[in-house]
Amino acid sequence: MREGAGIPSQTIEQWLSRTESALAEGGARAAEHKAAWAGRTVLVDESSMQSNAQADRLMKASEALGLARMIYIGDERQLGSPEAGAPCRLALGSGLQHAQMTEIIRQRDPVLLAAVTHMARGDITNAIRGLGDRVVAVGANATDIDLAKAAVVAWSDYRTTRGTAPAVIVPTNALRAEVGQMIRSDLIASGELGQVREVPTLRQIRMTSAEAAKAACYTEGQVLVFHTGNKAAGIGRGSELTVVGRDENRNTLVLDDGKGTKRVLDLNAKRRGGRQAHDAYRESKLEVRDGDRMVWDKLDKTLGVRVGESFTVEKMDKAGWTIRTEDGQTRTVPASGPMLRFVSYGYAETADRSQASTYKDVVGVLSSKHGEAATESRAYVMMSRSAENLTFITNDPKLLVIKLSKQTGLNAIASHELAGMVSDISGKNGLAALVDDSLGGSKTEKPGAESVLQSAGAYPEKADDKAFEKAHQPASPTQVHSL
Repeated sequence: MREGAGIPSQTIEQWLSRTESALAEGGARAAEHKAAWAGRTVLVDESSMQSNAQADRLMKASEALGLARMIYIGDERQLGSPEAGAPCRLALGSGLQHAQMTEIIRQRDPVLLAAVTHMARGDITNAIRGLGDRVVAVGANATDIDLAKAAVVAWSDYRTTRGTAPAVIVPTNALRAEVGQMIRSDLIASGELGQVREVPTLRQIRMTSAEAAKAACYTEGQVLVFHTGNKAAGIGRGSELTVVGRDENRNTLVLDDGKGTKRVLDLNAKRRGGRQAHDAYRESKLEVRDGDRMVWDKLDKTLGVRVGESFTVEKMDKAGWTIRTEDGQTRTVPASGPMLRFVSYGYAETADRSQASTYKDVVGVLSSKHGEAATESRAYVMMSRSAENLTFITNDPKLLVIKLSKQTGLNAIASHELAGMVSDISGKNGLAALVDDSLGGSKTEKPGAESVLQSAGAYPEKADDKAFEKAHQPASPTQVHSL
């Protein structure tokens, strides 16, 4: 948005944090914030990734500020929120006035454009088949190591033939780490990486809001980083405290500030805007060399860096790191700077992190053996990040089509799920039953793949041509890139 359209932009969480903080403080600050936003129009991009809770916060904030309009932009077939709900898809299905953008302009290669168009319509079979020899089949029983090796070969080929390294997009953080280590090994062997240092880092532990609110989900030794303060516990914003004890009955944590002071954090306390005030991390060591490509894993306003923003380490010494940013600028980060603990290798990224990005060349990796991570929406994101070239690595194309047809990856909508359960129990149309019971509800359609495969009785373990042909029918051809 900022670079391509020239629209001043920030993340949803940044905007909500500032708005909620100003409104909670009240007085002159709240009045000033309202005056700055009243009557303005806000575009909310990547709306498919919103959760129910975040959408609710956005609605309340927009009403409190007196915005003229809030326009949601997104693709309902792409990845949703890791939290509960799919509010934008629900709104579209409930008749929200919207426009559809059906012209795809990112893909300049006709073969790639055709494949992405098929994915946008839910036609997985023709999307993967249409890529032809751009699909690399490693073998039905391929492991993550096998897939990572194939990805590194493709990565090296792009560097040799195109002169630049492609983006490598994978489904899991485990595969991301595997690919990163293999690429680094090649770079070390070729002498492209220099002096080495072992850097203490913090690796985020992914938790849902429900998990983060339970003491039982934490373990001693984890580090909590607070992005908002907690006055009741005497914890300031930006504090890093270590979990040294927990009381599951009272749902509290005992934290050590590293200076001999213990704090008790009550997880039952009401969170502002329903948002957790901290993130959990575990300490680890990371080998970093001069020349390494890294990414920031945490937002920092002082440095002016975003989560996922990449940089190259030019030189490391006692004073700090000299780095080259994405736009080619050179800057120094002091060795004492806390942000050097929030870094990781930038040789590969997950599809979830890549969703808002565009790359010239992409190596995508997705296998039918990737469990819940192997979804139609994740494959769609991988294919659609590239503007010019794509190499798609999998174990077996036919097995992958069958797997993706079973797992759309779209977040469940509670009213739809409830309607389905009522239908199963009552033996009649679920929505009619809900209306009869005065419960209300929203209409839903089962994806074509589900009905085709369920009518066959079970999902086949072997991929034959018939299963491949029938594995997926377009679920909703008319719903493409909803605005």
